[in-house]
Amino acid sequence: MSNRFRTPWAMITKTTSVVAVSLIIVSILALVVLIPQLVSIAVTLSAPASTVIPLESADIATPTPSPALIEARATLARMRDEIVPREGQTTQYGVTFSDAGYQTLIQWNAEFKVAERYANGFESLNLRLPCCEWSTPSRDEKTNCACGHHQALEGLSKKLLSDGWDRRAVQNEVAQWTRFLFPVEALTTEMEQRALLDPEMKAALDELKARGDC
Repeated sequence: MSNRFRTPWAMITKTTSVVAVSLIIVSILALVVLIPQLVSIAVTLSAPASTVIPLESADIATPTPSPALIEARATLARMRDEIVPREGQTTQYGVTFSDAGYQTLIQWNAEFKVAERYANGFESLNLRLPCCEWSTPSRDEKTNCACGHHQALEGLSKKLLSDGWDRRAVQNEVAQWTRFLFPVEALTTEMEQRALLDPEMKAALDELKARGDC
């Protein structure tokens, strides 16, 4: 066979050898890179299933309340039933202790103006709230607090005074709504006052404060 035919075959053979060697080198390098990953996967798959505990199924111990804390919370619940109006409880004037009732009081504040016949009684009311230092309403209402809670108490006061309620009865209703709107502050204040004379109440209050319940 002439050289014209033998030369190309030699070149092909040489090229094939080079490609084969290159493939072998690439394969070796790939194995070097992949072996650590394959080993890691194999170890994970072979690990016992019991060693993997989902967070949501973990048994997290919950501390049991102490007898002192249980009794203190019971005292707080009794106090709440005693001094804080229940949600939905109906008043003598047809309004319930609720958000709807609160909105009615605000509406009354917009509807009623302070009449001269009860202006003195209106100005003698104490409308102080835990959220604000303002407390004394004025008959012209120019210096009255514009916050929603105070508008509700002002509306309540004007409505009841206009209906002939005396000043003390109105002040009592103001106190009821204040406790309903600010139950935590009302309970804390009441317990602190009673704790001055009642050792058991003081112990309950101290326990609740220590646990962050009051």
